[in-house]
Amino acid sequence: MVRLRGWWVTVVIEAAVSAQAGTVGMTGQWDFAGTATFYDGGGGMASALPATGVFDFDARTVAFRGISGTFFGFDWSVPGGGLADNGDGTYAGSLALMWGTSSSPVSVPWEITDLGNGTATVVTLDGNRDGIPSLVMANGLFPGSSLAIDGSLTQVPEPMSAALMGSAAVWLGLRQSWKRWVAAS
Repeated sequence: MVRLRGWWVTVVIEAAVSAQAGTVGMTGQWDFAGTATFYDGGGGMASALPATGVFDFDARTVAFRGISGTFFGFDWSVPGGGLADNGDGTYAGSLALMWGTSSSPVSVPWEITDLGNGTATVVTLDGNRDGIPSLVMANGLFPGSSLAIDGSLTQVPEPMSAALMGSAAVWLGLRQSWKRWVAAS
């Protein structure tokens, strides 16, 4: 009986963990480190580059550094763009692929999961279920291509607010005034 109860608890815990999807309502700024993978129209990997940046869930933006290279003689990069919370643990990046002086819109669907220890995972979803991560660029510079950006996030500690610092200064001032009043009495 004890073994059965222990087994049942294990099954329930494992089911709860495996059923957990991404995290709804992420907030704050998070540093990103990972990889950007560009897929050609046939799903072949055209290039994979290290990527760093910042996901700002409050401002709803993504800014990348390091996603750049040379493609057919022109420099290309993905500087960043908008970030939308879909409300179900998935997020949508509305990014720009820059190639030379041209720009092309890129949509990247992510599942972002807060691991609860100041870190989170970023996984590019197969948005159109074609076996290739991300969504296919319907038009623009490279129709049929897609961009996947995967990695991890580390929460950026928020600086002490001005209100908190101000209240501490007021408290210290009142404490000093109290000490002087008590000493004078």
